[in-house]
Amino acid sequence: MKAILMSIRPEHVANILNKIKTLEIRKRFPSDYVGWVYIYATKGNKEERLIADLQPDKVYHPLTEALHRGVYSIVDEDLIWNDCKKNILNGKVVARFWCDKVEEIKWHKDTAIDLDYYKVVNVIENEEILKASCLQLKELENYLQIKNAKNIPLDWGITFNLGKAIHITELEIFDKPKEISEFIPYCELCGSTSCCNCKHAQRDSELKFICCDKIKSLTRAPQSWQFIEV
Repeated sequence: MKAILMSIRPEHVANILNKIKTLEIRKRFPSDYVGWVYIYATKGNKEERLIADLQPDKVYHPLTEALHRGVYSIVDEDLIWNDCKKNILNGKVVARFWCDKVEEIKWHKDTAIDLDYYKVVNVIENEEILKASCLQLKELENYLQIKNAKNIPLDWGITFNLGKAIHITELEIFDKPKEISEFIPYCELCGSTSCCNCKHAQRDSELKFICCDKIKSLTRAPQSWQFIEV
């Protein structure tokens, strides 16, 4: 089955797992995609360790039960007990969510009254986008490169499509985080007559293609996202 593997920074993963963040903002994403999105927590630096924490107001001592309590923290590695460092979630595929709504983020410039605003079409306004995505306005501006659009002379009512708002639903947190090597890239040719042109092409005794069984698993996470087979 076709799915998507998405790399997300540790602090945003924590907000997703804690069910605070319900929108993921990307510059590019297929608008018509419906399916599972697997969350890879990027490694970050030593001050950005993602960990399940049963007692966030005390010494960091993560326990298995924390995975089910929905308590996730970003912690400096030096503050984590040595015997608990194995529970660090960075560099792991920690969860998946169902994507059935992807909407455009538009930037509109009204030169007459100098009004800037962001909008997910027909759904939510600026403040709601910022709250649901756990972003500050400056972060959103920088990521979507609003300053480049602002420098363009615009007529009344000009609107730019700058990004996508991916709605996060049906979050499933894995009891055991998955390694990146457990996933294989999705083959666009799978099952088609073009399989015979693939370097991985191979048939079984009944002459059925078994190409995907020969595809190597992933060795690195995508910079943003990629299609995978699950």
